Amino acid sequence: MAPSAGGKTTVLSHLADAFGVSLSTCAKCDGAIFRDFHDQYRLICENGVANHGLWYNAWPAAKSVVQRAKKEVLRLAMARKQELVVSETGAELENLTSLVAELQKNGYKVSLLGIFADPRSIMERGIAREIIDGKLYNRSLKKLKATFQNFGKAIALVDGSFKIVHPGIRKQGLRMWKISIGLGPWGMEVYDGQ
Repeated sequence: MAPSAGGKTTVLSHLADAFGVSLSTCAKCDGAIFRDFHDQYRLICENGVANHGLWYNAWPAAKSVVQRAKKEVLRLAMARKQELVVSETGAELENLTSLVAELQKNGYKVSLLGIFADPRSIMERGIAREIIDGKLYNRSLKKLKATFQNFGKAIALVDGSFKIVHPGIRKQGLRMWKISIGLGPWGMEVYDGQ
């Protein structure tokens, strides 16, 4: 759980094992993957990169298709009882609550990886990726902060473990992260370390 451009894919690639998740075999519900494999959208993005521009209406036109595809992957994975990784901003608590309830109703233990970073840095990261990703990123610091304000409520929803990660600075080529961990809403002891 993090805002768009908040580092969900990057951080998960380093911490999936801590959740017992195999990224090579699980079903992934992530809009970024769909954007990469949707041929027409990918071609529009490549054209934008080649011409140093952004097709303003490309993402709004593709967004509903991507969201439907994400829901279909989720539905199929649940029907097959596959391990799942769902990328979610968590900014809209009602949607997150429905998603967690649906997963739990289908027998899933739901864990949470929340990524906290400076909202301005996330916005800058998103803006820097706009042409390559083919979409305009959020420029509302208030909306970016909504994700972080929902961390506590999201932790209360899950019945598995949680980790809240604050990506740190690079030191001697290594990325240092501060991680807080616990278990479900009743939170066993919280580890707050590096």
